[in-house]
Amino acid sequence: MRRGLILGVSTLVALGIVAPACRVAGAESGLRFEVEIEAGPVRQSRNDVQIPNTQEGTRFSLVDLAGDGPWASVRLYFTYSINSKHALRLLLAPLSYTEKGVLASAATFSGMTFEPALTTEATYKFNSWRV
Repeated sequence: MRRGLILGVSTLVALGIVAPACRVAGAESGLRFEVEIEAGPVRQSRNDVQIPNTQEGTRFSLVDLAGDGPWASVRLYFTYSINSKHALRLLLAPLSYTEKGVLASAATFSGMTFEPALTTEATYKFNSWRV
């Protein structure tokens, strides 16, 4: 149910029905500020994880544990044009999700051992904040 809701909302956002991508004219039109909004569903086809990246950690598939999505995502760009050749740009792209699943075998991750056949919660976070 939750995944279907996320997919539906993400699809509407991506199609521009709920929050259409907008662009306020930038330096090319003489204005100094530009705002871009991108939104839509995000999926993962492969995501193998291991912490630490040594024999002490177990490499396992986050896709097998948490699924392949979709999850809602958004990316915001704010641009200030200093002049016709220079601009400052701020990117805000938060991306994280938490899902529950069952590991097929025991896994050691970040110093903890997770047993198989038990419900395990996984959180993936890849936020991007850039200037």
